[in-house]
Amino acid sequence: MNKPGITPNLKNILNQISTYDNIPRKKSKFQNWMKNSLKIHNQALQEQVWEIFSEATSTTKEAASKETPKAAHTAAPEETSQSSETMEEMKKKSKRERKEERKKKNKKEKKELNSEEHTEYETKKKSKKRKMEEEIQESDDEDRAEKKKKKKKKHENDEEVEESRTQKRKPEESQEQEDVENDEEEENDEDNSANKGKFNWKGTITALLKQAPDNELPIKKLRKKVVAQYYIVSSAQHKSEEDVFATFNKKIHRNPKFRVLKERVKLIK
Repeated sequence: MNKPGITPNLKNILNQISTYDNIPRKKSKFQNWMKNSLKIHNQALQEQVWEIFSEATSTTKEAASKETPKAAHTAAPEETSQSSETMEEMKKKSKRERKEERKKKNKKEKKELNSEEHTEYETKKKSKKRKMEEEIQESDDEDRAEKKKKKKKKHENDEEVEESRTQKRKPEESQEQEDVENDEEEENDEDNSANKGKFNWKGTITALLKQAPDNELPIKKLRKKVVAQYYIVSSAQHKSEEDVFATFNKKIHRNPKFRVLKERVKLIK
């Protein structure tokens, strides 16, 4: 117990052991005895105590074997005297006092062990928390990188879509402009044709719609009247009926003055 390097905790346990009789001398039995009698379940602590105890036991045996018979005979009375004094001191203490003393020592030891375990637990907890924070930070960085990548990709897609729309719009706008120019050209041709005695589609359709109630007529009825007028006025008798119907449909759908709705044509003023 008085050797250097013995911690207060180990010293208390050794002092506690010294109050017991018939302590086992084999390691496995000694460790079981510590669990049952001293309530010490820490295996590392058990190993430390056993090493000290076994070393002390073997040292005592070796010293006894090296002594001369005379020295052994001389030392016997001293050992007997010390044992008697120890026994007398132990007898003076009641069973209850020894029990209280053991309880206090066990409580102190448990407190120290709990302190060590708590420190170890806090260290592990901080390490785990730090690892969790690092993983969260890494996850956030990955999310930001992914969002940035998606945003860039979306921007590139938007540019491609806009470019595609622009390219698509150009032919449509060109076609619309061409249709408008063709309509204007046809209207001019019709005006010129009217002056030359040829059939005026726009003027005929407009005149028939003005005569109708609310300036509107069913498509079939209007077509019948216009086509009849066409055959009377026009000299181009070689055109087929399908060609004439196609020209009529083109005139009522392309001219902004006519609105086609539900098989009816209305004049827009």
